[in-house]
Amino acid sequence: MGGRRAKSLSEIVGTGLSGQRASFTRAVGQKNAEGVVVGSAKLVAQSENVTDILYYASKLADFVRKAAEAGKDLNYEQRLELARKEWSRVKREENLPDDVIATQAIVAAVAKAIGKGRK
Repeated sequence: MGGRRAKSLSEIVGTGLSGQRASFTRAVGQKNAEGVVVGSAKLVAQSENVTDILYYASKLADFVRKAAEAGKDLNYEQRLELARKEWSRVKREENLPDDVIATQAIVAAVAKAIGKGRK
């Protein structure tokens, strides 16, 4: 039985951050909540990939608000499809590069945000 391979921390945050990745991973292994928070913040601050994902996701904030306010009772798969379509439109409109990691993160976050906004 096959499964999906989890993304590595290197794939998500990019290269050149080995010290920050090691510190974060060590904190997770030690179940050190404060270390995880500090490590996460450092990775976000210094990672171009994570910064791009946050910036791109912010471009969908109005879409999330409107979709949530529409009050349609959509299941998670329907919200994912809606999020994929909107993200594709934004990427085409702004001529953004195709990045599988960013797309997965943005689409999942938007789908969840639409669901939470309806409640």
